[in-house]
Amino acid sequence: MRRTDALGCVVGVGPAICLFAVHAFVSMTIPAVVTVFASMVIDRVLPSLVRDAVAWALPFAVGFVLGFFPNRTLLRRESSWVWVPGLLWLAAGIWSSVRYYDPRWSQGCSVTQDVLNAFIVMGDKCEGGESGLAGLFFTMPAFSSIAYSLGALIALRMGPRSKNVIPSPHST
Repeated sequence: MRRTDALGCVVGVGPAICLFAVHAFVSMTIPAVVTVFASMVIDRVLPSLVRDAVAWALPFAVGFVLGFFPNRTLLRRESSWVWVPGLLWLAAGIWSSVRYYDPRWSQGCSVTQDVLNAFIVMGDKCEGGESGLAGLFFTMPAFSSIAYSLGALIALRMGPRSKNVIPSPHST
């Protein structure tokens, strides 16, 4: 059985690595879950054009808020680097889509059109089976991790929330 420290990290794994993993997980999952549940409500209330704009902006907003407010107090640099695993996750999804591209299932669209539609545009022209899923499982976590990193970076640049907060000795 592995021993863990007060942070829940496995003993021998540095707290910075453990906190980075926690920040990366939060930045890529919480905004997606919030967006999915909020979309269920938004679909019933807002007109189509407004609904689409809100659905795209919501992961950014939730990611930014999750990155900004906790890091006004924590002041941890690890949180400003979670965009890296987010983009690696998106790259893995794109690589998988390109690798298994089959023109028979792409309605006459090229590989580039298929990838752009599945991961960025999500329109109707090249709609295949993965269009919505690629956006949900790859694009949304990547974009929300970028917003999380931006929020954390701005919080770090602003410094502590009040004069009474003492920054951790690990933050520089």
